[in-house]
Amino acid sequence: MSEGRYEPDVQHPRLAIEVKSRQSLPKWLLEATMQATLAARAEQLPVVVLHLVGTRHGDDLVVMTLDDFRVFVQEKYELV
Repeated sequence: MSEGRYEPDVQHPRLAIEVKSRQSLPKWLLEATMQATLAARAEQLPVVVLHLVGTRHGDDLVVMTLDDFRVFVQEKYELV
């Protein structure tokens, strides 16, 4: 955030990209991502949906690998 305004970490014409780096990620999250990857067929995009019990599903978070996201965006929207 600069001068009272929020700015994305990565400048892109159509995406507001926020990057968060950590020394480690929760094991359960990495395992869920791997489970989605192993379960996906060739034509499917592996995603993990994180839901906080008692909240709207529309507010859930979607997690996928950056490589999968790049391919999806490139194929569907030609944004990358």
